[in-house]
Amino acid sequence: MLTNGSYTESVTGSAIHKLASSKRRVYVLYPIPELPSHVTKLIDSELSVNGDLVSIEGTERSWFEKRNEVIINHFKSTDYPDNVVLINPAHYFCGSEACFSTKGGRSLYFDDNHVSNYGASLIAEDIIQNKNSHTLLQ
Repeated sequence: MLTNGSYTESVTGSAIHKLASSKRRVYVLYPIPELPSHVTKLIDSELSVNGDLVSIEGTERSWFEKRNEVIINHFKSTDYPDNVVLINPAHYFCGSEACFSTKGGRSLYFDDNHVSNYGASLIAEDIIQNKNSHTLLQ
């Protein structure tokens, strides 16, 4: 019997392998950190306290990693074909202790769990720069 974690790993792994068998390159994203509340609430709160938007914390990185532990460990431990590129958005959205809702005064999210155009552009830039290499962006 498969547990929820092993079922998720099995289905995810099968789908990625199937795509990899028929595509030149397959990009797979690790989970994207979620915010504890809507980004506008976090921004309003920060503006009222500190008056700036430079880098507003959203959630603790350890909470995000624990919440997504099964799939993160699956991606770290699975040997996918060379044409599969794993991308970890936490590199763009998180520091060592916290994940952010804004960076450099720009919002990374539209709401509490959907990335903004700016947030998506951080990931897309790396995909475009690495599209002809086999570099894993983990």
